Amino acid sequence: AGLTEGTLSHSARARLERDISRAARSTSTTDTLERIGSAALQASLGGWTAAMFAFIDHQIVALRVTEKSLRRFDLAARAAIGDRVGSLRRRLSTTPQVASGLGQELAQLDHTLLEPLDLPDGPLVVIAPRALADLPWSALPSRIGTETVVAHSASAWARARSRSQTEGSSIVVSGPDLDHAEQEAEAIARLGESYIALRREPDSLLESLESCRVFHAVCHGSLRTDNPMFSSLRLHKGDLFAYHLQRLREPPQVAVLSACHLGLSTRSAGRALIGFTDALLAAGTSTVIASTLPVPDTSITVDLMVDLHTRMAAGERPATALAHAQAALPEDIR
Repeated sequence: AGLTEGTLSHSARARLERDISRAARSTSTTDTLERIGSAALQASLGGWTAAMFAFIDHQIVALRVTEKSLRRFDLAARAAIGDRVGSLRRRLSTTPQVASGLGQELAQLDHTLLEPLDLPDGPLVVIAPRALADLPWSALPSRIGTETVVAHSASAWARARSRSQTEGSSIVVSGPDLDHAEQEAEAIARLGESYIALRREPDSLLESLESCRVFHAVCHGSLRTDNPMFSSLRLHKGDLFAYHLQRLREPPQVAVLSACHLGLSTRSAGRALIGFTDALLAAGTSTVIASTLPVPDTSITVDLMVDLHTRMAAGERPATALAHAQAALPEDIR
């Protein structure tokens, strides 16, 4: 059920949040995914390349995995990359538009993290710890126009790849206090009969999300670092919380979150990566498209999202559709 803040005392609310968090952790599939060995990962790649990153002895180490080879690369010191990542996040957290000099910062990250790997052409899956997973990987210069996905583990990615895609409706929802939210929702809903724009309370919306093919939300979002399962989407008829998603029996196959900061994650006490995107993935959604950076409320975002859905409806895989839609934008606003 929905949460009505006005009816709960501070202590009662805190107890409820703890109870919901414990229940979510106990039902999450994230920690029960089978570990996958290197041979099994190579067999599952099917033309993809995996770039796996880790912190070892204060250094960033990468493993490039292809169907035929596996190679380790010792990259920069952790502290050095940490400074660059921190600088990028500080600038983008306050400047939704691409700022002067940002391209140089992205190019430096690309030079440090990806160029040494000598990646082959083609799609890439990045498997990285939280400190790196939240980077805008698809915005790095070498990845513009090419499929790039981020996964928390190799087993989770392999499992998502094995799921079959079926037909179904596409549910579009929007939220208040955004100038272009209604325009975006209506433009996407006009793409075909299978696209349905809804304004419903969270409980009713969850029923509509059962077995749908795509879920698109254009709204404000919030990440609760103190209790990530209370990260939420702010919709017209009430907030949809991450913990609500645990109730889905057949979640959307693809989710597109056109909202601020909802691609970010945080570590819970159980050391699992949990946030709104992680709740969707734990519920069984195969692909989540979400930004780790502020999403500008502009007509450009509307055009990007319409192009994304048009390409997916034509049969492109979500990562391919996103890469092509981003590449079609003018260079100065990618």
